Amino acid sequence: VGWKAMACTCSSGSISRLGTMLANLKGNSSKASSLGWPGCMGRLDWTLMRDGAITLYFQMAGLERDLSWLREHGYRVLTIDCQDLPAFYRQVSTALHFMENFGDSDWTGNLDALDDAFRCLEIDSEGGLVFCLLRYNLLKAADPRLAQGVLDMIEWHSRDYLLLGRRLLALVQSDDPRIQFDPLGARCARWNRREQFDRDRGLTG
Repeated sequence: VGWKAMACTCSSGSISRLGTMLANLKGNSSKASSLGWPGCMGRLDWTLMRDGAITLYFQMAGLERDLSWLREHGYRVLTIDCQDLPAFYRQVSTALHFMENFGDSDWTGNLDALDDAFRCLEIDSEGGLVFCLLRYNLLKAADPRLAQGVLDMIEWHSRDYLLLGRRLLALVQSDDPRIQFDPLGARCARWNRREQFDRDRGLTG
């Protein structure tokens, strides 16, 4: 299994709740129940998603082994080679069906447009969807902001899809073994909908 890109720190309670959710997302609920907490932790998809949706790889052999397991367990894999920016744009456009879904043109690197596209992903409840991003170090060298933004978006939407019973993750291969990213998918603690404004909590000025 690869090494993890940095993500926001989770409490043990959050990890426990995520483990329960992942177990319940398996197609056969009775089988999921029989696996229990230790059984769930033994699955590769649990290991990959335990600390976040993004996992980094250097060696192709390990990446291929994990992709093979995911395919065997019902995951659909979309492979994108990040050899250069134009090729990356074209492959993302094809993978996310930009022309069919939005009708204007292929994706040109706009992160807001990519955010819209990630809201329209087709993800089966059996297995899930995997983005396999190859030679990601080249994308980071060409456009560091874009490289960070794409991973941040996958991390963010992965959690949203989990709430709908769908699994989204990314296996990111880099020819640079020292590649690093800022924290991904950070979310802040927020006030409930009844007390979200200062006046709702008796605060003024």
